[in-house]
Amino acid sequence: MASSARSRADPVLRAVNTFMYGLVVHFGCVWIIQATQDREMSGVPPSFSENDNQAAQTSPGYFLTTIFLHEYWVFLQHANVFGNPHLQHLDRQYGIALLQSNKHWSIAGTLAGYWMRETIGMFLCLPFLSSPCRQGLSFGFSESQYMILYSLVYHTIKSRGVRSDALNRSSSKFGIMRLVIDNFHSHSSAEFSISALRLFLQGFDAFIHFYIVRDLMLLHNGVWFISMHFLWGVWVLHACMNQLFRCSTATIMVNAWQSIAAKEKCVHDVVMHEDEDCTSETDSTQSSERTPDAIEANANDSDFIVRHLLQKNRVPTKLRGRQGKASEVVDKAVRLETAMTVLALFFMLGLGETPLKGLVNTVECLNADRDVVDVLLFSWLLSSLLHGL
Repeated sequence: MASSARSRADPVLRAVNTFMYGLVVHFGCVWIIQATQDREMSGVPPSFSENDNQAAQTSPGYFLTTIFLHEYWVFLQHANVFGNPHLQHLDRQYGIALLQSNKHWSIAGTLAGYWMRETIGMFLCLPFLSSPCRQGLSFGFSESQYMILYSLVYHTIKSRGVRSDALNRSSSKFGIMRLVIDNFHSHSSAEFSISALRLFLQGFDAFIHFYIVRDLMLLHNGVWFISMHFLWGVWVLHACMNQLFRCSTATIMVNAWQSIAAKEKCVHDVVMHEDEDCTSETDSTQSSERTPDAIEANANDSDFIVRHLLQKNRVPTKLRGRQGKASEVVDKAVRLETAMTVLALFFMLGLGETPLKGLVNTVECLNADRDVVDVLLFSWLLSSLLHGL
């Protein structure tokens, strides 16, 4: 099978393949940005070109440079997850090991932490993507700003979904934890559709980060090419070392969440084995009714082990629910993501303004002629939404 062949691949070969893939992604990204920049500059009137040359003389600043480099790092990670089968296999095996140890909250904390970092980065990019000459749809926002708005909602839904799966110690057919860790299947039309949807969402997520990187580069006159090359060198070395030593990048996050939960009751650290009867007496009658996924998982554990580990009644009731401080940290991450999403929706769709506009200049974020009643109404709505998180 393909998965077993990847697991038997030589570590040096995996590292070389990762390096070659990263090479194609990086220089392909740089080439597309340069080609787009040359094409747009060829059609710009001389008056705009003079303004761009004056703007190019101004340094973008450390804050904007940090945001840009972070966004490019996230894009490289997403492109690697999307197109590198070796990394997919490594992350999947690590997730399976955590599920077998009943460490659902470690998975939820790791994913929520990654998605919160992405959300913060994209939210901070919003004010720097405004440009009069690149306005897209209504309200005068650019396409990249609308993509960020969609991505904020998308990541918030994922974080809330993975938190719900950790609470239940199980994941449904369209549960976030199962969709993230499970293999891609094509043995039926329904499974093929789900796999195609997962690939589309992963690919579109990576494309959004590339779009943000491209627009930041174009709007700020492409002054980061040297920094991009340096950052790519650090990233590809990091990615190759992961493949060489078979160490997932999520290890640090998982260890942090395990240290947070270390003082909890030992009942949460019970190791769950596949051949062990994990259901309690109260769940025995429910577990006797096997779902199609459960029958499928038992038929071929090597292909459907994730579904077997995330069955509804596999973990007894006493081991479900919250897990002290680890759950609290996940809750805070989810609330922070939700708050940033609500703020972005409130400003962009409600007020027609870009949030954090003061980061770009010191002018007032709201128009002077805006009706005070409208501002108070939207402020009351915003406070009500944030209070309900």
